[in-house]
Amino acid sequence: MRAGMRGLGVMLVGLAAAAANAPSAGAGTYDVVSCGAPGAGGVNRAWRPEASAFPPNPPDPSSYELADQCPSQLLVRSSTVDGNAPFLTGGNWIFDAPAGTRLTRLETWRFGVKLRTAANDPQPGQDGDQGDTWRIFARDDGAQIIGGVFGETCTTKPGDIGCTFGSDSGVGAASHAVYGINAGTISYTVSCEDLSGCPRAYKGAPIATIKLFGTRVTVSDSNAPSLKVGGPLLSPGWRKPSHVLTYDASDNVGVRAARLEIGGTTRRVAASCDYHRPVPCATRRAATLSVPPGTPDGIHNARIVAEDAAGNGTAVPRQIMLDGTPPTAELERARGNTIVVAVGDATSGVASAGIEVRNRSKEPYRNLPTTLAAGRLRAKLDRGSASRIDMRVTVRDAAGNVTQGSPTRLSVTSAKFGRRTRRVRSNRVKVPFGRRAAVHGRLLLSAGQPLADQTIGVASTVRRRGARAQLVGAVRTGRSGRFSIRIPPGPSRTLRFVYGGASGVLGAARAVSYRVPASSTIRASRRRLSGEGRVRFSGRLRTRGQRVPARGLLLVLQGRERGRWRTFDDTRTDGRGRWHATYNFSGRRGRYPIRVRIRHQSSYPFELGYSRALTVRVG
Repeated sequence: MRAGMRGLGVMLVGLAAAAANAPSAGAGTYDVVSCGAPGAGGVNRAWRPEASAFPPNPPDPSSYELADQCPSQLLVRSSTVDGNAPFLTGGNWIFDAPAGTRLTRLETWRFGVKLRTAANDPQPGQDGDQGDTWRIFARDDGAQIIGGVFGETCTTKPGDIGCTFGSDSGVGAASHAVYGINAGTISYTVSCEDLSGCPRAYKGAPIATIKLFGTRVTVSDSNAPSLKVGGPLLSPGWRKPSHVLTYDASDNVGVRAARLEIGGTTRRVAASCDYHRPVPCATRRAATLSVPPGTPDGIHNARIVAEDAAGNGTAVPRQIMLDGTPPTAELERARGNTIVVAVGDATSGVASAGIEVRNRSKEPYRNLPTTLAAGRLRAKLDRGSASRIDMRVTVRDAAGNVTQGSPTRLSVTSAKFGRRTRRVRSNRVKVPFGRRAAVHGRLLLSAGQPLADQTIGVASTVRRRGARAQLVGAVRTGRSGRFSIRIPPGPSRTLRFVYGGASGVLGAARAVSYRVPASSTIRASRRRLSGEGRVRFSGRLRTRGQRVPARGLLLVLQGRERGRWRTFDDTRTDGRGRWHATYNFSGRRGRYPIRVRIRHQSSYPFELGYSRALTVRVG
């Protein structure tokens, strides 16, 4: 009874110790694989061999055989040499949890076998059953058998020649077992448990053997890495995407990756880790991280994160002000002795700008005194004509991005439809409904030299709220710097011409409002009246594929009288653009031209327009 109570007390103490060392909630885990376990590739770098003994006796390695025979197995068994193994000496394969971690799961493919010594020839002076002198088992650092009484151990019953656990069939269902554990160390052991010692072999065959064909051990770690960060990218002020940050991370189970999260993008750099080892990754990693491609300019609340081998992360927040876009510079005026360049930077702002000029290409550039205000860089030319002088503009933004080169003149001059040509005035041009037009322009350097064989991209945005730009195409300039692009029939839109620049030449852009008047058909139920009568007018908007709002559009009917157009009725179309209206003529003799006036409306991408006029004769 007392012995039983002592055993219960020891068990309770062991359970309390196990609870005190249980991994905390939210701990990360990883698996360490060995030998024939799936993914292990026949490699053991986790289990270490050890011969043990009962102090103060030294270990007796001659009593045991420990062999790393991966990819097939890890072997521990009593020696094949005759003689006795000393009491409480053992051969072990041991798996140690890294510092600060616990082992929480053991998946094993194994075989254990031992013989009862009574089945052997007794030594001289011995007779009868010597009992079950050997033990084979797996246990944790609290001396608890893994899996309990029916787990990783076996006991030979009187009358039996031995016992086994698992199967000698290699990696497969018969040798497979899974246990939930909570340990700092686990070991597979063959041990002599008899005070007088244990026979090592019987006719050259070992008495006790354990084979480990493969294991997968789960390590639980609740410790997050330590992390220090620095470097140019994290310095105060605006930074360029080419700047990098530095980090220095340490962890008890190793640092597997570091990442930078910024502006909805992530750059993750993984270390080389070996999950055959209890500590898979280097415990310290110091390196750099760069800005991920596609990170937008702006002020970002970024995070630098270090991950350990178990997936635990430590994040350091930092505000990063990022600007990777060079400033813009576009020649606005070069006339007389006045030079005006529009400069800007949408993110960090323009920090400095300057203008250099030269009268001939073989002369060196000379600086002009400039003033910068309200996005305009102004200079007075000291000699020569501003419209015929070579210029070089340099603009630097607060992040250090630099734009430098000769400014260009990108002009959009006219639109030609049929035999008619209309000039572009105030960046606007009007083209009749349903007509295709060729839009012309020219690209020159600041001194008027043509830029030949350059590409200009053209995008179109329909004049409707929320519309997105669509690429129309790209054109090449000719020898005189001229270019032309055909614009298909359609609604009003904004055409944006963009020249990206070249070596030493600045880009330019020009937007043109391409305006198309609305149009409608018109019909009359009758065109001639002999006196008073009613006429029904009807028609349909011509849309060129543009949708009409479901509630329709307002139209105005007008008649021409005494040299002026006068409104006499209004109506609304249906959702398909159809309309009708009725008017009662008084019978007064005359010819009455009638038309429909379609006002510009924000939901319909056409300008003010009219139908053709038809004539109603009365009398």
